[in-house]
Amino acid sequence: MNQLKVKLLWACMGVLLFLGTVFYGMPFFLSFGINNRAENDSTYAFDLSDMKKGEYREYGYFSVYRRTDRDKLLINEYLGSLQDPSSLGSSQPEGSDNVWRSGSENFFVFYPYAPNRGCSVDFVEPNHEPYGEWMNASHIHKFAHFVDLCEGRIWDTSGRILKKPYSLPEVNLAVPKTKWYTSAEVVVVLGS
Repeated sequence: MNQLKVKLLWACMGVLLFLGTVFYGMPFFLSFGINNRAENDSTYAFDLSDMKKGEYREYGYFSVYRRTDRDKLLINEYLGSLQDPSSLGSSQPEGSDNVWRSGSENFFVFYPYAPNRGCSVDFVEPNHEPYGEWMNASHIHKFAHFVDLCEGRIWDTSGRILKKPYSLPEVNLAVPKTKWYTSAEVVVVLGS
């Protein structure tokens, strides 16, 4: 009788071990099928009305910047310094093919990674020290902008990349699919 109990106990422990491995290991195994930094068709809803003008927030796989009145006023100030000012070669959803690259002129929702190399992109406050003479000539350092932490590529507050002398053509920051319900309420869909 004791041998039967021991065998039954071992069988139950085996089943529990198997179920625990499957349950806890599933996210790990599923991650192998996810590409582009785990952008896996996840949907997020946000009310961004509490963001202050000029504020930058990171939400895992995407980031949001709330433009200031100055950002909006000067959005076309440095068009001649941009590689793709009309965003013709950019990854962005329908409805974001405008100067704001967003369904809202107040907010810019984007993937904070350089599209060509995957380097992290960081937010830079206005009037930051210029990264070189070419940047000084564009005056972008006087405005809020984004910079990649690997090679110093620079994007404006719409994610449009600046021309850099003697560099290969680059692309604008990628924008996820978004649906705006009000000027500050958005649903973000990551993935295809």
